[in-house]
Amino acid sequence: MKPRPRQRGRLASLLSVLTILLGLYTLGVYALSYTLWVKHWLAGFLMLSLPVAMAGLVLAFVYWLVVWPVRAWFPLLVLGLGWPFWQRTLAWHSAHESLKGQTSLRVMSYNLRYFDVEAYTEQAQTDLAPRMVDWVTHFDADIKCFQEFYNRDDPDFPAVFRTKRRLEQAGYHHSIVLKPPSSTRTGQDFVGIAIFSRYPLIPRAEKVFSANGNGYLVADLVRG
Repeated sequence: MKPRPRQRGRLASLLSVLTILLGLYTLGVYALSYTLWVKHWLAGFLMLSLPVAMAGLVLAFVYWLVVWPVRAWFPLLVLGLGWPFWQRTLAWHSAHESLKGQTSLRVMSYNLRYFDVEAYTEQAQTDLAPRMVDWVTHFDADIKCFQEFYNRDDPDFPAVFRTKRRLEQAGYHHSIVLKPPSSTRTGQDFVGIAIFSRYPLIPRAEKVFSANGNGYLVADLVRG
């Protein structure tokens, strides 16, 4: 049974409104990605949703192109404005591309969540932290970028959390650490952002956004 004309009209109107809302949302996320005009943590999740929004616009474009071509221009326009994001989202590389003769580095990025120190000290869950410390220490990478990095050199504290020393012993003799304002710059007990490297590092910039240590580090690498 075919839908009645009035039902088709209502469906078309609803889909048209949804297409416009999706397009405006996508344009807003485009602007957010370039300017970061929203400082709330939710902004990160909005930007992560961009591929889904763009996929929805592709479906909307195909639908309107078949059903009502004059309405297909809007999703097509929004998709066109987002061309730089398509280039970043979709990429094809040959499996046979070779790096022979080129200089390469292995980089590791990991949110450590304090090595789960609270579970170790307060809940007697002593199995996870040693395995995590051992894994990040011995993972083969030239540069290791850590978020929520934890180190404590207190002799009365479990030795497993002397993580800075462990990494230095593993060959990462160069490091830069961004400590929150609540931690002294010379103290050995801290949670923050850290970069460890097998090669010398030159600090370039750092900024702490809040008392809990959110921020960023920028450094140059000296190699060769």
